[in-house]
Amino acid sequence: MNHSQPFRGAMTSAVVILLGLSGAAKSAPPEPAQAELQRTKQELAKLRMDLQMAQNQLAQTKQELSKTQGELTTTRTTVTKTQADLDAARKELVQSKETAAKAQGELTATRKLLTEATAAREAAIKAATEAKDKQLEIQGKQDQANKNLLKSREAEAAARKELLDSRQQLTALQGQLTVAQKAITEHTNERAALQKELAAQKVISQQFNQELLKTRNAETAARKELTVAQKAIAEHTTERAAMQKELDTLKIKPVAYENDLKARDGQLTEMKARLATAESTVAASRKDLEASRRRLNDSVQARALEGKARFLVEMPRADARLYLDGKHFELGEGTLIREFMTGVLQPGKRYTLNLKVEWLQDGRPVRIERKLQFEGDTEYRLYAGPTSSDSAPE
Repeated sequence: MNHSQPFRGAMTSAVVILLGLSGAAKSAPPEPAQAELQRTKQELAKLRMDLQMAQNQLAQTKQELSKTQGELTTTRTTVTKTQADLDAARKELVQSKETAAKAQGELTATRKLLTEATAAREAAIKAATEAKDKQLEIQGKQDQANKNLLKSREAEAAARKELLDSRQQLTALQGQLTVAQKAITEHTNERAALQKELAAQKVISQQFNQELLKTRNAETAARKELTVAQKAIAEHTTERAAMQKELDTLKIKPVAYENDLKARDGQLTEMKARLATAESTVAASRKDLEASRRRLNDSVQARALEGKARFLVEMPRADARLYLDGKHFELGEGTLIREFMTGVLQPGKRYTLNLKVEWLQDGRPVRIERKLQFEGDTEYRLYAGPTSSDSAPE
């Protein structure tokens, strides 16, 4: 809006009036000087009023212009701040991408640790099975030793021979106990690896730590019992050797020898009981550890999988067969970890998967079945082996 137009109009009017007065003075007859002066004053007063109005409008225009300039400065400041916020957002986006890449690397390392822990667990289970077979073999040898000791009553020469056999069997028992102790040590190493895996995945809870502590105490007690049994066997072997030497030197009568032999049999029976107690403790420890591993492996985590679901299944044996909804899943056979992924799923909808595992144990088929509920953008980790709630082999 041009506020200078009224001022220009007033000046033009004044000029016109003065020209008119000048022309009138030349052409019109002279008027009285007082009347002419009065009209001139009136015209000047009118011009002054118009000039004052024009000045007021000019001042108002300057104020509006100053206000417009202030708003323009504010707008420029806002644009500058918006540009700074945009730069900060771009920087945060770059940092987010770097964090995602780092998280992917950590996930790869976690999977590698899980595979190593699974291999160690398989080796420990195999060693424990061998130790159990050795213990059964020792039990059979001990029964045979008892029969030989009963036959020794017939003659002193036969008794000496049976004592020699018994000493050899006790030596073999000491070796088997050493193997069993080694198996327990390997079992402890497996538990240590499992604890590292738990720390890597950050899923340790207070209750699980307490259960692991109970398992550790039980295994420590079992090792102490085996150590005591081993020491007692060594002492028994020494006593038998001393008894043999005394028999050779003093020629003790068969009756006294039989009494001492019965006493040694009682000690042997006590050692058997201690060994059975230690074996029960180790079995309970393995059972607790198996339950702890199942709680570790059975987990559900939200993942960005483009609407799909991923499954990581730990098999009880590498040669076990996996079936999904009745169909044989051949990918990954011969390994302990089987991995598969579904197609794109409907958001918010839950699906059901029938999972079945089969293998041969001691020549007899074993079958484990699970029914799973799952949804998209989720990763499921589970142990498909037998638990305390599963039935015996078919």
